[in-house]
Amino acid sequence: MNQQIKHQTLLTGCITASLVIHAAFLVLMQHPSLWFHNPMAPHLNHEAIWLEKLSENEILEQAFSPHNISTTPPPIFQPKPEPQYLTLTQPHPTIDTHFETVEIQELSTESLLLSVHLPTNALSLPPLPPTSLFTDLPTDLILPPLKFECASKTYTPLKESFDHLLLSQLPLNPTVLSSAATTTISKAIHPIESIKAFNSTTLNIKSPSLPQLPTLEDLDTANLSDSFESELVFLPKEDEEGYIFALTLIPRADLQLPALQQHITFLIDRSNSVQKERLQATKQSVLKSLDELSANDNFNIIVFDNKQEKLFQQNMPICTQNIELADQFLNNIQLGSFFSFADLYSPLLQTMPSSVRDEDLHSVILITDGESLAKKNVQRSLLNYWTVQNQGKVSLYTVSMDDDRHQATLDALSMFNKGSLTSSSTNRGLKRKLLKLIRNIGMPIAKNISITAVPTVTENHIELYPKTEIAPHLFRDQPYIILGKTQTLDDFVLFVQGRLKNKWLNIKKKVSFVHAKRGGHSLKMQWALHKAYEKYERYAVDENPQHLSDAQAILEPYELKAAFR
Repeated sequence: MNQQIKHQTLLTGCITASLVIHAAFLVLMQHPSLWFHNPMAPHLNHEAIWLEKLSENEILEQAFSPHNISTTPPPIFQPKPEPQYLTLTQPHPTIDTHFETVEIQELSTESLLLSVHLPTNALSLPPLPPTSLFTDLPTDLILPPLKFECASKTYTPLKESFDHLLLSQLPLNPTVLSSAATTTISKAIHPIESIKAFNSTTLNIKSPSLPQLPTLEDLDTANLSDSFESELVFLPKEDEEGYIFALTLIPRADLQLPALQQHITFLIDRSNSVQKERLQATKQSVLKSLDELSANDNFNIIVFDNKQEKLFQQNMPICTQNIELADQFLNNIQLGSFFSFADLYSPLLQTMPSSVRDEDLHSVILITDGESLAKKNVQRSLLNYWTVQNQGKVSLYTVSMDDDRHQATLDALSMFNKGSLTSSSTNRGLKRKLLKLIRNIGMPIAKNISITAVPTVTENHIELYPKTEIAPHLFRDQPYIILGKTQTLDDFVLFVQGRLKNKWLNIKKKVSFVHAKRGGHSLKMQWALHKAYEKYERYAVDENPQHLSDAQAILEPYELKAAFR
């Protein structure tokens, strides 16, 4: 207990000693402090003011007034001699914003800047060379003087030098500028008032007549870039530098677009070479495929050997009555005589419309063995005459068997007419192949497709196939394959454009090889086919058989037959 009382007494003494020390320190510090300034102190300035009579700001102002600051120059650094400046005449107390005719002195930019009077304690800098906007700026940024009419006066926005431009922006005072060479100014106006008056005046600018570019609303374009996925495979070229690639555009499953109206004509070869079992399978396949057509489509059936028979004089809509008529028509078809031969040119010519509307798509499905193509004059008539006359109005799709001898020729004819070849290994599989073809082309969403590649590297050169003249149409349920070759593996931008039912289609894709897959034998074979198509196209122009020999050499490593032999 005594020990606890002793500790408490010691703590109390320490606290008391601490308070006494702090109080003594405050008493000692209040003597030189401004806030506790004693006005009666004989050694202090008697003009000081007590804290009780002045505010804090007034005390600070009194303490830091100029007469309390020492003006003795530093002992080390000596001030430089004060430079001689050109002093302007004493300006007028008030600047009038409107003057009558005034005589002003033509001054350069340098002399005008030197005419400003600086304070004596200003920092002296070495003089700078005169600056002219038109000499310091690049020459390609300087526009030639443009003159335009504003009301009844003619203005020149840009003068020959920046000096005149600077003078035109300064408020003029007759007492500042005088003597020497003069320029007469009539009615000088204050800059602010001048800007207001200038903006309120209608300008009559004489500019060349430019074509009126249509807006996006006028173009009525549908951007479907996000509605297609893309897959890219590539390979180095074997015969030269560069790479070949295949870019596949895959429509999304939820893509909803108004389909073009289909006009489908079935051409059935009934010549004796087809054989009875195959003809029967063909008739059943065509009748079954009518159920796959849309209610907005129409159709017709033409059976031919050396003569033709038509179901309707013109294409008719899909309905129960017309399908029944088609069933009766197909049942009455008989195989041609032993001496009958297929004339492909005449029935194809009957399918060609005189004109095609933007919302229509004409397609021909030719089911044949292609034996009539053994004659070169038949090949020439189909390639040179019908294809040239067609000009892409009708898309040609051919259906054949794997063992047909002229399958390559049918494939080339289809490719040149925006179509494709479908082949079956058996007669029973013919129906399945035809139904798959009908489903693939059942929802056409765009036609007249054009494909363009824009490289991101100017040195790169990219070629795309197929070309615009033979590019197939775009369908909702069928991938769109684009072949190409490039010198480097740099990125490029792909543009796919075409005609929708009532507007234009636009697909833009940035293609990168970073995540592309390496292609295989299928890519090499497809590239060889397209190189052979180029040879066929040249053969159609000049009929030089050397082009066919070159095509055969290209296709031989892949065990593919050449067309038009």
